[in-house]
Amino acid sequence: MDREDLIEFEEEIKELFLDGKIKAPVHLAVGSEGPLTDIFKKIKKDDWVFSTHRSQHCSDYTEGLKHILKNVEVIKLTRSKDIFPAYKYALNRKGGKSTLLIEVADLYSNP
Repeated sequence: MDREDLIEFEEEIKELFLDGKIKAPVHLAVGSEGPLTDIFKKIKKDDWVFSTHRSQHCSDYTEGLKHILKNVEVIKLTRSKDIFPAYKYALNRKGGKSTLLIEVADLYSNP
């Protein structure tokens, strides 16, 4: 998947939403395609991918999530230069523990 594929997919999702065929909130990654496509270059056919809604409109719940998710390593990202190393770390981690990366700033507009 490259940037153009992702944009095309998001346009299809947008049209389905506007046509009333998706009856749930939709949050597109317009302008954030680069980091997403870099991550998906490493995903293999049999890999499982999980995601969450990455809202830029809420408070920072990092400490609360650390308290609730005792068996998950929660990493707070506040600098753009930390994004790729953190995703690489999460993708390559061993030992069965999950990693939750939380971006708490407008990292794509403010490097």
